[in-house]
Amino acid sequence: LSGGTLRVNLSGEAHSGELILFFVHGAGSSSATFGLLADRLRRVACVVAPDLRGHGDSSDDADGDMSIAELTEDCIQAWQEVASRRGVSMIEGGPKQLVLVGHSLGGAVVSRMAHDSRVQPHLAALVVVDVAEGTAIASLDVLTHVLQTWPTAFECEEDALEWSCKAGRPRSRAAAALSVPHLLRPCPDGLRWRTNLSASSSFWRGWFEGLSESFLTASPPKLLVVAGMDRLDAPMTAAHMQGVYELQVVAHFNGVGHFVHEDAPDEFTAVLLYFLRRHGVVPKEHAADVMVNAMETVRPRSRSSSFGQPSAPRGRSRSGSFDCHQQPSSRESSRSRSSTVSDASNDAAGVVAAAAAALQHHQRRHSATQREREQQQLLQLQPRVGQQQPPHPPEQPAQPAAPRGEQLRAAVAAAEAHAGAEHT
Repeated sequence: LSGGTLRVNLSGEAHSGELILFFVHGAGSSSATFGLLADRLRRVACVVAPDLRGHGDSSDDADGDMSIAELTEDCIQAWQEVASRRGVSMIEGGPKQLVLVGHSLGGAVVSRMAHDSRVQPHLAALVVVDVAEGTAIASLDVLTHVLQTWPTAFECEEDALEWSCKAGRPRSRAAAALSVPHLLRPCPDGLRWRTNLSASSSFWRGWFEGLSESFLTASPPKLLVVAGMDRLDAPMTAAHMQGVYELQVVAHFNGVGHFVHEDAPDEFTAVLLYFLRRHGVVPKEHAADVMVNAMETVRPRSRSSSFGQPSAPRGRSRSGSFDCHQQPSSRESSRSRSSTVSDASNDAAGVVAAAAAALQHHQRRHSATQREREQQQLLQLQPRVGQQQPPHPPEQPAQPAAPRGEQLRAAVAAAEAHAGAEHT
């Protein structure tokens, strides 16, 4: 590139008409953070993951420009180069075979890429991982203090792995063993961080300003994957309630941190493929084996959840547990119903429908039985026709009988009180 060289890692082959998953990592990370996902997804698509300038094996920019505009332009040029070398058709109106996936800072990059004229005609879907504009900007002051507590050097790689897992970067030991070595460089006193995040602090705020608007106004189907609902800011929460994008919370009893895709690669794979398959981006026959393998890993975890609570039923999700049934946007509800006719989700829909029918039948039977019982009690409480009333005492004047309507109202009130007590 104009400012140096950009390292781009590929897994699998991309041919004309084949899907390309373009992953962009976050600040201080590298493309190796997507290594576990690439191993799972290479049978479905070509996985492309560049190292941002100043990260991984990419060179530093000569003038130190780490602005969001430059990072976005680097990734657009990387996409064009990969598409050219792999024979991807760049003709306007051709098949949309590009899916952008960005984690943290990478989410801000791909959200802006989605509006570029060189990318937009080929974009099939947009996925952002664990970032929102409001919460990201609010955490920048804290990040300054956090970086001061980081060790500046490690004696060996094992020390770096141990510290990274304790710090949640990532929490998974297997993921850390794959990604952390790419974040380090040798030095006389051992190993140091490849990227100096503090040196780019002047660009931090600009990375995330406008992120929500870029994501929410992008045209393709959109998915936000987070480790907790506290990641959402007010605009993203309101937009989700309006059905502008789809939201998935990935969490299980082991805990998932900011590096969702590394801490829970099987869950993330299932979430991503379910989203892409439901929108017709990934053919069902291509994604079937991968989803089955991922779900076989996920389902045992879903039987126990955080805080010692029983897991949610399949087809429903709550914070603290994982379920592959995503929350579709209202704008895409009709498309999702037609695109999942032969999906496994129909089994769950059938179970729900059967349960609803059984509940309605029970309610009808209960209502009929209740009405019968109330009618019998009403008859018992009502005075019988022609029944002789006891005579009034002679010393008191005879009182006129209460109107028939009042007698019936009193009888009904008594029956209702009796039925309520019995029901309780």
